[in-house]
Amino acid sequence: MGLNRLLSAPRNFLQSARKSLGRAPKALKGVIDGQDIAEVAKLSSQSLLAWSLPESAWWPVTRLLGRIEVATHAKRTRREIAEVEALLAGTEIAADPRRIVVENWANQYGERFQYLRAWRPGGWTPEIDMVGAEHVSAALAQKRGVIFWGGNFSFNNLVAKMAMSRLGLAIIGFSVPRHGFSKTVFGVRYLNRLYRDIENRYLKERLMSEPTQFAASLEKMREYLKANGVSASIKGSVLAMSWPILLSSVLSTPQTVAT
Repeated sequence: MGLNRLLSAPRNFLQSARKSLGRAPKALKGVIDGQDIAEVAKLSSQSLLAWSLPESAWWPVTRLLGRIEVATHAKRTRREIAEVEALLAGTEIAADPRRIVVENWANQYGERFQYLRAWRPGGWTPEIDMVGAEHVSAALAQKRGVIFWGGNFSFNNLVAKMAMSRLGLAIIGFSVPRHGFSKTVFGVRYLNRLYRDIENRYLKERLMSEPTQFAASLEKMREYLKANGVSASIKGSVLAMSWPILLSSVLSTPQTVAT
């Protein structure tokens, strides 16, 4: 049941994506809110941990933070546990859905530590194993451009861009202003830059637009792909599994490489 749900999710995505293109942009959630203030406090303390602790010590800390998240947000935790149970029903891994939720939050904090460590003088340069680079070379040899497609996995946002950069690729990234910590004016302008500015070190260019402004960004991406360029698109939803189909159809069928 869980697998069928996962596989059937993208079926109606193209239709819903097209509808979203006609909607008005979502307004930012005010100038600043209490969550922004809380994030500033958390980022200050977490930056100290990310900068001072050896990377091997991150996991016990982030797991503790994950447990705190789960314990202090009971309503959200019940919803997330129910989602895990529905998605993984009948599988062995579903035996302890609460642990999965805790470790998912721990991984989110772990990724945050990566971004914060990257701001430290000297940056953050992890070892990354790249498997299948020959497929990228083969795709570029067809001279139709390449779209890298990143799954919604822990640590994918930053590490995938690092890996693409280490392959010597000039990447165009595709994102929305809300990518990061916040959806307020203050958050988008300042807090979210903690993510964007680090990622931009590994990108040639970032195309950032609201969903209703995708047409202009897609046109720019089309021109880049015609010149055999490379684009990275890392989505945050199971529904987004069919975005490669949408992008490939709109952008004259470039090669899509999963990461």
